[in-house]
Amino acid sequence: MQNIKTILWATDGSESAQKAGEMVKQLKVGFPQAKVVALYVQDQMVYPPETLVPEDSTDALNTQSFVEQQVYTVFERTPDVEFMVTEGQPSAQINKIAEKVQADLIVIGSHGYTAWDRFVLGSASRHLLDHTTYPVLVVR
Repeated sequence: MQNIKTILWATDGSESAQKAGEMVKQLKVGFPQAKVVALYVQDQMVYPPETLVPEDSTDALNTQSFVEQQVYTVFERTPDVEFMVTEGQPSAQINKIAEKVQADLIVIGSHGYTAWDRFVLGSASRHLLDHTTYPVLVVR
């Protein structure tokens, strides 16, 4: 099995992203030397309110705090987690950051949208799977 040095955890604050974080925590047991990069991408699209970061977290500083809080919930303030916040189309930005940090694995939640929501909104995980050369683990 390949030695995993960097895990990119793409999070949007959702329940499925939280589950993906729990999977990253399990992966760290097998690869304790791996660095974890927690990435939040502020999407420029308009989505239903229940899928967004809380309204008081719209600027980069508050978003960073929001992501840190989710990471600390999973990792209990582990120091070897790097936080990144960026804006743009999620799957494109995740792929870009994966290249930048030389990720060995991308871990992302599936969102659990209904078929209609996926049709209307799209799925960052599906788009990422179709457009990246990096290994991706989608967690439901």
